[in-house]
Amino acid sequence: MRLEGFDLSPVAVTQATARRRHFLDNAIARASFRVAELENTGLPDGCAHGIVCVNALGRGADKAAVVRELARLLAPGGRLVMTRSQRPSVTPAWAEQARAAGLQAEHLDERPDEPTMWRHLYQL
Repeated sequence: MRLEGFDLSPVAVTQATARRRHFLDNAIARASFRVAELENTGLPDGCAHGIVCVNALGRGADKAAVVRELARLLAPGGRLVMTRSQRPSVTPAWAEQARAAGLQAEHLDERPDEPTMWRHLYQL
């Protein structure tokens, strides 16, 4: 197993690199992290059996391009788990973006009260 990680932040990449031994056994040889844009990761086609993208989609200038890029990275049978917070007044385009990228959405979990919960936690 190999772990390839990328982030928009050089600080996050430095921190992940320093902590990579916590991600995998013998991770120093099998885990690497780089700074990359969501729309252009620089990784090869079909290189990922699994992708986890946590609340990063909103950082991409073209959200549909981000979904297409993540789909391009998936190996046949690979899975993508993506989370995204959004404003309550915005209708999500998840299903359309997934279809356009050749992905099949297995599950969509909407939590309309989540922004209120996070606001409350940050205030605490």
